[in-house]
Amino acid sequence: MKNDTKIKTKLVHFLMLLSVLVPQFFNLTYLPTQVSAAVGDFQVTQDSGGAFKTTTTTLEIDPEGDGTYISVNNGDTVADKTNVRMRINWALDNDKKTAALLSTPTVFENLPTYFYIPSGGMSGTIYGSGVYANTPFATYTITPDRKITLNWKPIVLSLDDVSGYLDINTWFEFSETGTDETIDLGHVGGGVVTINPQPDGDAKITKKQTAYDKETGIITWEILAMATSTSS
Repeated sequence: MKNDTKIKTKLVHFLMLLSVLVPQFFNLTYLPTQVSAAVGDFQVTQDSGGAFKTTTTTLEIDPEGDGTYISVNNGDTVADKTNVRMRINWALDNDKKTAALLSTPTVFENLPTYFYIPSGGMSGTIYGSGVYANTPFATYTITPDRKITLNWKPIVLSLDDVSGYLDINTWFEFSETGTDETIDLGHVGGGVVTINPQPDGDAKITKKQTAYDKETGIITWEILAMATSTSS
């Protein structure tokens, strides 16, 4: 009986020592579950030395083409060539913001293919928020390979709590309609929503880009619509 007690005591001591030396062995069930971005996901691949972070990302559409944007909800039916605006809200960490930020751009990769990007890409200026709404903090480019690059201006180093947003104003261009499309913004501060793309009404639509505002990111289109007709 005494021998059993000694063995149990030694085992308890051993486990206590092991819990100190290898704590993760005893806490596997309490470790937080994190979903890492996979290759091909829309994500930040270069965060400027940890200084950059996305806070929230929202997605809105303008179904009537009149400048009135509404939120996109799970299960919504969305017509091809519908105007869409993705707003990426961001902030810079005061403690990680160093001079290296100016030579280390922030990079997003794998912008989903259903966001139309002109063959020459897009570019513009990113402004701050609040009292800095008219202060340019960075410039951005979006290239045809679906990469977004943010180059920071020196002013961000002299200010605290720098934040703002990047608006991507474009239109949906679905490779096919009638099949559900999942929009995953989960790795840039947004959510995951599934929509049902549909053809752009009963009219034949032709869009031609006539202007692009680098400051606002807004594309101006010339739209020609030819109604289809049927004969009996």
